Order: sequence, then structure tokens, then C-alpha cells
Amino acid sequence: TYLYPTYGTYNVTLTALSNQGCSSTGSQTLAIHPSPGGTVTPVQNGCINDQVLFNSNISIPATSISSYTWNFGDSTPLMVVNSPTLPAMTPHTYTAYNTYTVSLSVISTQNCTYNTDTVIVIYPKPIPGFVSSKFCLNDSTEFTSTSTIPTGSISSHLWFFNDGVATSTVANPRHVFSAPNVYTVVLTQSSIKEPGLSCVN
Repeated sequence: TYLYPTYGTYNVTLTALSNQGCSSTGSQTLAIHPSPGGTVTPVQNGCINDQVLFNSNISIPATSISSYTWNFGDSTPLMVVNSPTLPAMTPHTYTAYNTYTVSLSVISTQNCTYNTDTVIVIYPKPIPGFVSSKFCLNDSTEFTSTSTIPTGSISSHLWFFNDGVATSTVANPRHVFSAPNVYTVVLTQSSIKEPGLSCVN
């Protein structure tokens, strides 16, 4: 075998020599086609059930690409793109937190293959929950967070009492409802995973 350092057209010559000193030469033209090349990187690590984006920078000289195949490293089917070009950003949504190896396989119109990998970390979100007590008008109703998160910690809390009065950012607030009614209380929590990335639920 021989590894050609660059693509092009080569004249290959074979000379055979017998043990009697007789020789014969034959030649053949050989075309070495270029292979695709490039990189794939996640724009940012992400959160479970949120869309993440992959930035692909793939090119090939002197010919074109036939197809791209994404393997996102989870249980979803392979995504095949039968096109000479890829969008600048490719989206995907992970339904479980983990560290995933993402692979992109590229095939040229001459059946030359190139594979590149990248790694993305998907973080869990808080699982909000709370209990409350004291439901009398003008009394101080107590709210106690029972929220959990599989890994990491909950960094912020935002309570909406839906009475048009106020919100709260403490973990276990007290609130006075000034009118009789049925109120839907909403708790939103976030967990800071890395600079610029918070997982919110």
C-alpha cells in the first residue's frame, strides 16, 4: 500500500523483473480524490429538554459532498442529510442529562469519507415542588419548597402568587392574600451550571 499525501492524478508504473534478468513495465493512471475535512462543535453545553445547537464547518476542495450523517450519541435515530451543504447550525434536543459524544460522518460524491466527533454536556433542571399552609384571608400563608435536582444545586427561586401584588425570590416565602379567591401559585427555579448557562424549570 501507499499513502498519497495529496489528491491529484498520478501515473503509476510497475516494473517486473524475472530471475533470468528479463523485465517488463506497465503503467496506469490513478486518480486520488480529495476527502472532506472540518470540525463540529456545540455552540454551548445545554439543559435537558432544551434545544442545543451544533456548529459545523465542513469543506472539500475540487469536488462536492454527497451526504452528512449525524449521530447525536443518544437513543434517537441517525439524521441523514442528503445535500452538498449543511445549515450553519444543526439543532437537537436531549431528553436525559449526560455527557454525549456527537459524531458527524461526511461522504463526498467520490465516496471519500470523513468522520469528526465532539462532546456536549447536558445538565438536569430543577424539579419544582412545594407545599403550603394557612389559607385564611389576611393571614400569612406559608410556602415551603420541596424541589429537588439530580445533580448540582438550585440557585434561584421566583414565586408568582397571581394576586397582582408581588413576587418573591426566597426559597420558602410567606404571602398575605388580601381578597378571597382561588389563586394559582407558580414556582420557577434555576440552576447555574457554568458561566452563561442556567437550567430553568
